[in-house]
Amino acid sequence: MGQMVFIEGLDSSVTGAQLTELLGQHGDIEGLELAKDEGESEGLLAAFVTMRSSKQGRAVVAALDGQEVAGHVVKVKLLKGHAGLGRGVSGVAPSAGGVRRGFGAPGGRGGAYGRKGRGKGGGRGS
Repeated sequence: MGQMVFIEGLDSSVTGAQLTELLGQHGDIEGLELAKDEGESEGLLAAFVTMRSSKQGRAVVAALDGQEVAGHVVKVKLLKGHAGLGRGVSGVAPSAGGVRRGFGAPGGRGGAYGRKGRGKGGGRGS
């Protein structure tokens, strides 16, 4: 089973092909999905990547968390309890470089970008 990795803070100019090349140095990519947070003035991207194994996922986190990618410092973390995107499942092929717009909109993944102020425990809108 693959390991889902979340990358945030990517510059909007980053393509799926560039990300595939960068992440491929640390293992086999099984799925890749780029998402743009339209609420961000800088137009930053987030990526959901499924690496073949948890070992490869941890290698991506160790190598890239806090590093500069295309002029922006990125945050990289493992997502626990996610089976991963898999091939052909709501993601794009690693070399396709597609971008999902309107992140958090119906059909989107939600997450921190799509659920501001919702959920348990404080914060605005609670």
